[in-house]
Amino acid sequence: MLRRQRSRIEACKYKILLVGEQLRFQMHVQHVIEERRFHFRTYKACFVGRDAVDWLILNRHAHTRDEALMCMGLLQDQEVIHHVCDDHSFKDEHLFYRFRRDDDTYLQNKDLRAFFKGQHLFDKLLASRAVLRDFHVPGVVYRDSFMGRELIDWMQESGLSVTRDAAIKDCRELLENDVIKHVTDDYHFRDDDLIYQFSMDFHQPYLLSDILSFRRTSSSSSSSGFTRSSVELTVLRRRSTPVPMTSSPRSAADDSSDSSRNSLPSPYPSPSESSADDIRDRFHSGSFSADSTDALQPKSVLLRNVTVQELEDPDTPYIKHTVRMTSDSVGYGFVIRGNSPAYVQTVDPNGPAAAAGIKVRQFIYSVNGKNVLRMDHKSVGKLIQQKMGVVCIVVMTHKRDAADPR
Repeated sequence: MLRRQRSRIEACKYKILLVGEQLRFQMHVQHVIEERRFHFRTYKACFVGRDAVDWLILNRHAHTRDEALMCMGLLQDQEVIHHVCDDHSFKDEHLFYRFRRDDDTYLQNKDLRAFFKGQHLFDKLLASRAVLRDFHVPGVVYRDSFMGRELIDWMQESGLSVTRDAAIKDCRELLENDVIKHVTDDYHFRDDDLIYQFSMDFHQPYLLSDILSFRRTSSSSSSSGFTRSSVELTVLRRRSTPVPMTSSPRSAADDSSDSSRNSLPSPYPSPSESSADDIRDRFHSGSFSADSTDALQPKSVLLRNVTVQELEDPDTPYIKHTVRMTSDSVGYGFVIRGNSPAYVQTVDPNGPAAAAGIKVRQFIYSVNGKNVLRMDHKSVGKLIQQKMGVVCIVVMTHKRDAADPR
């Protein structure tokens, strides 16, 4: 459920990027984008804000100047376009703007890099028709799909990747960025006979005004998706509410007493209809329910949903390491979340967990030697709290996060 909701959000975002790329192509063809000079300086491949608005209305990409301004502003928010000197938001004035694809500044944005890499791969595959085809399985047909192994073979033969390992790495990055997906969202990318497909049709034509509906859909999915499924929390502190990761460093005087730690701001706002005693009891019990505290739930820190099967896969990109923690007078100082597998949502920067090396987005593999991948966060929390004082946890960290000092 969570994975599908995230995929819908990513699909909306990539549709906005696709609208921008189609717009860029049309503006080049009709010479709206050209080399221009201003104050003895030459600006390559740029367009004038006011002229672009005129062109958008003339070509029915927008109905009014205000709508054109709003849509171009959304493209700028997504870093599709920018002012040539990055000094202005998009305006209906004689100011120069440029598509980031035209000056290669898109390389600084991982979403744009993934999108353009996926679009290039899609165009190549569609032109060759060597790998894309329809797969018939009982009760369903997967259109324009491909086998992982066949795609890797083709990428090597066509020169898109020098080595097989490089091709696998590229495809895994595309899947992690929701450009491609397993047809049932059950597996990461593998060099075998599993079936995958692109998350969107890169050749579907759009008008600029379409991004307004994409934006609404994305906002609706975001607000209703990431706060409902598997959002319950287990707070692994014994006598206080958890502190936020962004809390400021404490002074030496603060460190002298536990009461100072208890007074640090909480990341959860207190609901007006709940008493302080109710909130305190729920924290001390170790968890909140998703139904009763939607307003209290922070957004998941996970970049995407991860299954137990993916963590147990021999080729998993997640690395295991053992962490031994000794609680202080307050507790262990971290929050876990999720139902099979459980993962670290929040870490108190001044608590034992942070000192032991616990980081957000780590998955809990075992507690005191017991495999907990198929347990929910409440059960994992109880195991951690069974042996008060010391706990030995094996966590799994993605390779991209393993070198992250945070």
